Formats: sequence, structure tokens, C-alpha cells
Amino acid sequence: MRTDAIKLSQKEQALSCRQAVRLRKGGKSNIEIGQILSVHSKTVGGWWAAFRREGAKLFEPGKR
Repeated sequence: MRTDAIKLSQKEQALSCRQAVRLRKGGKSNIEIGQILSVHSKTVGGWWAAFRREGAKLFEPGKR
């Protein structure tokens, strides 16, 4: 069962995002990462795109 990432706390979102980026850098696909983290592959793709735009700043919990 997938988790709706928007329902996670900011701290949990940042942790999941950091894990997704690490896995993506390690060569995993968005689908594989989504299965590992129990989120949708499109969520992973969004996190990866945001990381490429914003860098490590993305991992700082912020305003929703």
C-alpha cells in the first residue's frame, strides 16, 4: 500500500525525499524507489526534479 506523501510530517517528507535522491543517485528507477518507500513513482520524479533545481535546500523542512 502506498503512502500519500502529503500526509507525512515535514520531517518525514524530508527524510523520504533524501532517501529517494540517494537511491536515484545509486541508479534505482523512480518505480523501484516508489516501491521501496511506499510512495508513487510520480512523487519520486517530482522530488528528483526539485532536487535538481534546488539542491540540498530541498531537504530543509519548509512552509507547505
